[in-house]
Amino acid sequence: MNSKLSSLIVFIGSIIVIALSYFAGVFTTSFNTNLCYSEAINSIKNKTIKAKSQNEIKELKLILENLPLHGYESNCNEILQAIKKT
Repeated sequence: MNSKLSSLIVFIGSIIVIALSYFAGVFTTSFNTNLCYSEAINSIKNKTIKAKSQNEIKELKLILENLPLHGYESNCNEILQAIKKT
């Protein structure tokens, strides 16, 4: 009986550790993604503020039209790289 109880405690402990690790990973990934999107939006904002001439506005329009946007599957790092190329 004692070995069954020990095995059950180890099993439950393992499940708890796995669950905590999973949620810690989800939080970390979400936090980093949000920072990336904040940086991307801030970069676009700064380019918009700095655009004074018609050529700069046309260039900004091309940047925005060519962003690698794929809905919820968009990769923020790819978007950020596309913004910073110019």
